[in-house]
Amino acid sequence: MANEQLWRQFVDVCDRLDMLSAAIAKHAAARGHDRCWENDLELYRAAGIPVPPQGELPPIEEHRAECDRYRAGLYGCPKEATHEKYLRGLATELNRILDRRDRMGLVESKQE
Repeated sequence: MANEQLWRQFVDVCDRLDMLSAAIAKHAAARGHDRCWENDLELYRAAGIPVPPQGELPPIEEHRAECDRYRAGLYGCPKEATHEKYLRGLATELNRILDRRDRMGLVESKQE
């Protein structure tokens, strides 16, 4: 009897571990616009952490303003400048790579 009970507990723990692993994998796979605060709530629920009921989203303008503040904190600039800053960073990095390639003599000569 004790062995059967221990076995059931072991199976329950394994099932719980599988469920948590799946929830963590789903959370980790969410990217970009697929990632949402609701993903966090799903993860908390899977872990058995009590989650208070969430209200509706705020009005759209208030919601957008919060998103803009988040992006500004994330990228260190207002949302209008985010894309430009990102492209400048890419151009700078590309130039560094090309300069290094040139210094190392890795440029292939074109044969005509």
